[in-house]
Amino acid sequence: QRMGAPEMFQKYLERSGQAEGDVRDELQRAEMRDRLFAKVATVVEPTNEDVTEYYKKAVDRYKEREVVHALQVMWRAEKPDPKAAQPDKAVKDQRAKVEAHAKKAMALLKKKGVDFKTEARKLPDITPMPNDGDMGPQARGQQPKPIDDALFAPNVKAGDVVGPVESPFGFHIFKILDRKPERTKPLTEVEQGIRMALKGRAKSE
Repeated sequence: QRMGAPEMFQKYLERSGQAEGDVRDELQRAEMRDRLFAKVATVVEPTNEDVTEYYKKAVDRYKEREVVHALQVMWRAEKPDPKAAQPDKAVKDQRAKVEAHAKKAMALLKKKGVDFKTEARKLPDITPMPNDGDMGPQARGQQPKPIDDALFAPNVKAGDVVGPVESPFGFHIFKILDRKPERTKPLTEVEQGIRMALKGRAKSE
């Protein structure tokens, strides 16, 4: 059938220097090989007990850190060198000016009903930020400590405006969009992945 007609099959045999018996033998070996692989690779579905035991042993793998999603507006400011014998007055003055901008902006942005993103674009001397200031979800420990401490302060919740926060980069104000506590994914959420892992392990063995 693959050759299209018996005559074409005979021409194939002549070209390849094979007899029909050779082809039959090769097909038989291929069929035996396929059946053997199918039998070896057949794995019994993991039981609920197997899944539960795996989950208990690997539960640390399913822990998620606390996450905050925030918008930010920032004013970049150089930080004076604490090791310098004489602090740079220009640096100090510029930093003080930036801090004043941030405090004034904070008074506006924390007002009820103010659209943070819209008003932030209008602020003077702000530093352009990727994604229009959207930081995306941030896990605890991803940001410098002053920012981390501000975003994850115990009383901070979704909807809050936080700042100004001083960091090595300058001054920041954050709008908290969402805050998700640390949690461990329940078994129901990861069960399918565990079953696949157990079946994969059994196939490898």
